Amino acid sequence: MASDNDILLKLRRAYSKDEVVASINQQLKEKEFEIGVLKSTISELEYDIEKLTKVSVSAKQQVKSLKDHQRLNNYKKTVKHARENMRFWQNKYFTELSRKKNK
Repeated sequence: MASDNDILLKLRRAYSKDEVVASINQQLKEKEFEIGVLKSTISELEYDIEKLTKVSVSAKQQVKSLKDHQRLNNYKKTVKHARENMRFWQNKYFTELSRKKNK
């Protein structure tokens, strides 16, 4: 296995100093570009997470509101049923009362 010095020696023999520096600079630019792309992707994902969190909170509020609305409707039905029962028994009571008075 070749050591670092052997590799550098071969590079020095095969390429001029300017070519090696230019190649390293090119690789550096490519890596910097790749880092920029990854940072941009991270920012987009963070934004998506933030947006989904807000949507999740909004959805939870809507579910709570819907449950409250359903409870209110159930309460209205219960009150309506109670009123109907009250009127039924009230009518029955007064009917019986009037029958007893007429006897």
